[in-house]
Amino acid sequence: MDPPVTAPRVSVILPAYNGERYLAQAVNSILRQTFTDFELVVVDDCSTDSTPYLLTAIRDPRLRVLRHECNQGVANALNTGWQYAQAALIAIMHADDISLPTRLEKQVAFLDQHPEVGILGCRIDMIDQNGHFIGRRYDMLSQPVLASWELHFYNTLAHPTVMMRRTVLEAVNGYQPDMRSEEDYDLWSRATSITGLMSLPDVLLQYRTWPLSLSMRGPEQME
Repeated sequence: MDPPVTAPRVSVILPAYNGERYLAQAVNSILRQTFTDFELVVVDDCSTDSTPYLLTAIRDPRLRVLRHECNQGVANALNTGWQYAQAALIAIMHADDISLPTRLEKQVAFLDQHPEVGILGCRIDMIDQNGHFIGRRYDMLSQPVLASWELHFYNTLAHPTVMMRRTVLEAVNGYQPDMRSEEDYDLWSRATSITGLMSLPDVLLQYRTWPLSLSMRGPEQME
């Protein structure tokens, strides 16, 4: 008889659409984490570039690749990922960013010690398209009690820094599938009624800003 399959502690969800330029760096930054009890679920949202071939070339048993047959947008890709995922903790990653090696380790340790927090981010270093440092951001949400107040003014959590409890996603029915931008801000706003949100003071992710990144497209729609 085969031994029972034990679910990983963390499922990292990475939506990808035509992400060939930086995808390998993003994936490898997760596969090289000091915390190793995870699966990486990449949702290829019907890419037309070399994204599928890049993913096929990565040989790591922790990598799972799902593919949409038509492009459905990032919110739907995220929902596909977390609903497929096995773990009780769901971490988000973007295809053009870089997670620093201790990201998962530090976030898991904090959530294990703080059951009142269901969504946890961290500070970020901003980098340009060549990986050069251009600034540091997101040192807000130092206290969960302030989250709902701060979110009235701006998005205080960088989406690809977040690790959250699966129970939170289930309680709010995940991401709104019709959101074409700011799907993360919408989720945080709905979740404040049921859980605490917080940021670690540590810089655990390099957040890339470049002309084709989601944060640089459609500012009017995002506003």
